[in-house]
Amino acid sequence: MWLYIIWGIILFFVILMLSKFRSMYSIYICPKCKHQFVLTPVKDFFYPQILYRKMTRCPKCKKIVAAGIIKNDEKIEQMEEKKENVTNKKNKMNSKSKTKTKTKTKSKTQE
Repeated sequence: MWLYIIWGIILFFVILMLSKFRSMYSIYICPKCKHQFVLTPVKDFFYPQILYRKMTRCPKCKKIVAAGIIKNDEKIEQMEEKKENVTNKKNKMNSKSKTKTKTKTKSKTQE
């Protein structure tokens, strides 16, 4: 019994994280007024989706529409830049530690 409850809680949090990820990287566009907007993770999870369109209310024209989904390229680029910065820092740290160990081994072999 407890196992089912634990798995249910884990599944709930996984679905919550996936909907948060999707809401961060998705922009919706209203087909009537062409306004672009972002949904909160809760709205993104509970509003129905038909293929690549989300049934939602446009914040500008206040009508219920089937908003089209487009990628948020700015957020994706920011995440890629952060990943590159982290890998560059790791590479610099690794190269510094390698040079230190090389100098230590050279000094030991010279003695």
